[in-house]
Amino acid sequence: MTSFKKYLLVFFCFFAFVHFTFADFSNWQYKLDLTFNEPIGGAVTQFPALVILSEGIEGLEYHDFTDEAKDLRFYDKKTIAELPYEIESWNTNDNSYIWVRIPRLAGTGEVITACWGFTNASMPAYRTNGAVWAGGFSGVWHLNQLNNGSKSGQTIYLNSAGSTRHGADYVTDTNKEGIISRGQSFGRNETDDYILVSPSEVLAGTNTFSFWYKTRQINSARALMSVGSSLFDTLPYLIMRHDGGGIGGLTIYVDNSYNTVTTSSQTNCWYHIGIVRLNNSVRVYVDGQEKVNLNKGMMGNRGYIIMGVGYTGYLRGCLDEMRFSPVAHQPQWIKAEWLNVVSNDVFMNYGEVYAEGAVAVQALSATEVNFNRGKANGRLLSTGGGSKPKITLCWGETDAGTNNFPGGWAHTNFVGTNFGAGDSFSFLITNLSFGVTYHYRWYATNNTGKAWSSVRSFTTINTPTVTNLGATAKRRTAILRAEVKDNGGAIPSSSGFALWQAGSGVTSYYFTGAQTGTFEKTVGDLIPAQTYRYYAWASNAAGRGISFTNEFTMQSATARDWYVATNGNDTTGDSWQNALRNIQQTFMETWHGDTVHLAGHIFTLTNELIWPNVSSLTLRGGYAATNISGLGTNNPDMWESTITRQTGRNIRLLKIMSVNNPSVEKITFRDSYCEDVYNPDLARGGAIYAANTTNILVKDCRFENCSAYNYGGAIYGSGCVGIISNCLFIGNVARSRSDQWGYGGGIFIDGGVWIIRPGSVRL
Repeated sequence: MTSFKKYLLVFFCFFAFVHFTFADFSNWQYKLDLTFNEPIGGAVTQFPALVILSEGIEGLEYHDFTDEAKDLRFYDKKTIAELPYEIESWNTNDNSYIWVRIPRLAGTGEVITACWGFTNASMPAYRTNGAVWAGGFSGVWHLNQLNNGSKSGQTIYLNSAGSTRHGADYVTDTNKEGIISRGQSFGRNETDDYILVSPSEVLAGTNTFSFWYKTRQINSARALMSVGSSLFDTLPYLIMRHDGGGIGGLTIYVDNSYNTVTTSSQTNCWYHIGIVRLNNSVRVYVDGQEKVNLNKGMMGNRGYIIMGVGYTGYLRGCLDEMRFSPVAHQPQWIKAEWLNVVSNDVFMNYGEVYAEGAVAVQALSATEVNFNRGKANGRLLSTGGGSKPKITLCWGETDAGTNNFPGGWAHTNFVGTNFGAGDSFSFLITNLSFGVTYHYRWYATNNTGKAWSSVRSFTTINTPTVTNLGATAKRRTAILRAEVKDNGGAIPSSSGFALWQAGSGVTSYYFTGAQTGTFEKTVGDLIPAQTYRYYAWASNAAGRGISFTNEFTMQSATARDWYVATNGNDTTGDSWQNALRNIQQTFMETWHGDTVHLAGHIFTLTNELIWPNVSSLTLRGGYAATNISGLGTNNPDMWESTITRQTGRNIRLLKIMSVNNPSVEKITFRDSYCEDVYNPDLARGGAIYAANTTNILVKDCRFENCSAYNYGGAIYGSGCVGIISNCLFIGNVARSRSDQWGYGGGIFIDGGVWIIRPGSVRL
């Protein structure tokens, strides 16, 4: 017998066992026609077609299905033969993915019908018994099962073809990216992952593999899948890999040799692969197109099907919809597999939802729901062959059912008679109450009879419910926290906090914008040891919801030491271990008489430091910062505390304005750059800008390579009383337009009284 005759015999023998059920679907209220109009180059039989349902289809609403879509059915439009299907993913908030077995498909106008809306329907057995894959599949792995990253070896990757040959989990990567619903990612964090199917049941002479893959890197050659006796079998039956070198071409290993399939591919792009063997002919397809036809023998080990690894290494990418068949599928089958997924709406045309038989009307979800209104929507499914029916909306706070018209319905509104099958209509219900649930049905009647729709409900928007979660109080700052427990039906457009000092009539408001869930705000310039009260609020179209009031007390006002180090744990700032890491954040907590101690580290700024509005604050550097308790050794020559700017930033380093008794000691200011040719007054003083300040002391500091515009490359003082003692100035400049020299490369005094102690300034 020739190979071709054997091939036909497999199909005819299979077809003899295909069983179709012819059923009556008259009780199913909703129907949707799917038409296959895209030619695939020939006919295929028993093809599992991917159907994607969503509320983007005219008239389709998940509300109309029974629980778990138990009432969903498919049938051949011409023969009324019921078609088996499998739901890969049912998502009432998005797309749902269903595989339906089509008896014959060529893309020449075949029509199948989906139907639902029969409450007494039970779930058909074929949804879970693999019947949809009875067209010659031995293995179908959707790879959509969730793995926990433990590489447990448990067989969690189910074989939908009905076999017990499920995939064993050896995957650390828990990412489930796929092209159809969920797939499986491999090696996202450079882990060596794979899925093992045992035994393979691969026949040497006739088989088809197909799958989707996407790779994240093509720097080195890595296997997509393989068939062999071990992960790195040196004589496997099959390896499909992508090449390296940044090119990513595809290569197939068969009959103990590597063979080029394509010369390049892209990362982060999904590709469909089909590998068809019929005796010594091996055809490889990429995205529905045949790339090579090899004449190869059938040698090699066939113990396992292995996804994600082979002799050439572990995959760094994703796989989806891995299939194995003991049948050599035709080219048009491979093309259909690819086109069905990559261009689903080209592969088939989705019609509109309709009804057959008597007059029928459908209630659609409400829209434009606000605090006092909502729009009820509907659609006429069928006139029943009669005249255009009268359409009436029935609504109220309870569902009055369908016994009589108007029956117990609190309100009815006639919307007209100018509607044919497939037409939509609506009615805007107004003057409603806040936060109330309303129900509605549509009633249609004409010369053929009458019909009620199913019930729909909507709840008007209410004011948000906000709870106060309490505050975290520090010395000068506090974190206010709250939570929107219920948004009232609409995401709040604004939110915030109201804060006041206990006993004070002055309230400060802090806005936090649109919020859902928990939200917080850090507030500053609070007074130590004082008690504050606050509430939170959130607003939507219905109004403002306000939380209860909480109170908190700030930490003590007693003068204290603050520790700042780039390697501190950024907590309390009361030791080098608990040191804060950010000088400005430390300034925000200081009070009168405090001292801020800097470790001998480099503090790199992205914005200039602003001296806090407190008196007698000292900033001192030069600490070894190694003591478990206490300040420890201070020697700025050995442990230099440097304040500098991030490369490329145009900022000065420190601004001191209108305070009393500030002291800056043992700090190195290096590499500042402050320039503004359009607002030169704002660019004075590259390292320190001091204005209207009394008794400022700059002592034992070093200023190196600091630059400002026009005045005071290192220090600019205006209207101050101050002292500069034992400071070193090296390479500081004041520049003007066109890189000309300004005034006071080291120091520029613009009014006030300054004492520069003799011998204490070294240039």
